[in-house]
Parts: sequence; C-alpha cells; structure tokens
Amino acid sequence: MDNACTDIAKMIDHSLLKPELTDEEIEEGCEIARKYDVASVCCVPTDVAVVPTALAGSDVRVAVVDAAHEKGVLVKVILENCYLTDELEEMGCSLCEQAGADFVKTSAGLAQDGATLEDLKLMRRTVSAKVQIKAAGGVRDLDMALKVREAGATRFGATQTAKIMEECYKRSGR
Repeated sequence: MDNACTDIAKMIDHSLLKPELTDEEIEEGCEIARKYDVASVCCVPTDVAVVPTALAGSDVRVAVVDAAHEKGVLVKVILENCYLTDELEEMGCSLCEQAGADFVKTSAGLAQDGATLEDLKLMRRTVSAKVQIKAAGGVRDLDMALKVREAGATRFGATQTAKIMEECYKRSGR
C-alpha cells in the first residue's frame, strides 16, 4: 500500500456498532478492517468475544476501554456535538482533556447529524495537541476523509471503508 493510502487507512476506526449486526456480519467487517489494515474496529461490548478472534494475527486494534490507561489503552470520549452549542462543545472538549482523554469524538455516528467540519475545527482549537480528534458520521468517501483530516481529525469512523480505500488506490494510480 502506498504511503497516502496507508495514512488514510490508519485514520479509520472501522465501525461495527449497529446492535443488530450478526456474528457473520461482524466477521465480514473484521475482514474488511484486516484487508485494508485500518487503525481499529469499534464494536459494541457484546461483540468483543467475536472481534479479537476475527482480527487475530493483524495489527488492527479493538477499541474497548476497561481499565484503559492502566492497561495502555486509549480513551475516546463521545460528545454528540449535534445536540450541543459551540460553548458546550468547548466545555466538553476541555473537560475531556482535563480528565486525561486521548481522543474527543464528534458523535457515536448514529445521531441525526454526523461530524461537521466546523465542529472538528472548533474541537481542534479547543484542545491541545496531545488530545486527538475523531470524526464520526458522514465520512463516506475519500474526499470527506481528506477534508476531516485537513480540519484536524486524526481518526474517523467509517462503514464505507472499502469504498474509501478503493478510491484512494484508484487516485494514487494503484
């Protein structure tokens, strides 16, 4: 994989968060994550038994937080920005940083509105460089992936991983 596509792949947290997904669909999603060597797979707690097995032997992580920092695991805090004023988003970001969060995330990706570029920019200027920004909802193609990266996001959730990566390969001449 060329460097541009590797960079995009390592921004993706492949989303398997719909509670109605079957074990087979979870395994298929993990295969997509493995194929494109994305950063991680996000799943609901009930799927934690299936995902690590499906990802065994890859370097794709499962984003599960128990005793997070004690075990060296990153913490992502979801703000659900579509329900917040700019002032509340700023307050939420500041509180997340004070609490030691590694990431602040725009939403779970299931709300009425997903990540906006304005939210991402506000979040980036509110927290220090040690806190990363994750976009959720609305990143369905490579163009949007590039825009959220430009706005300051270092990760984004995606259900359209294959589409994004295939477009990246196509544009890079691969």
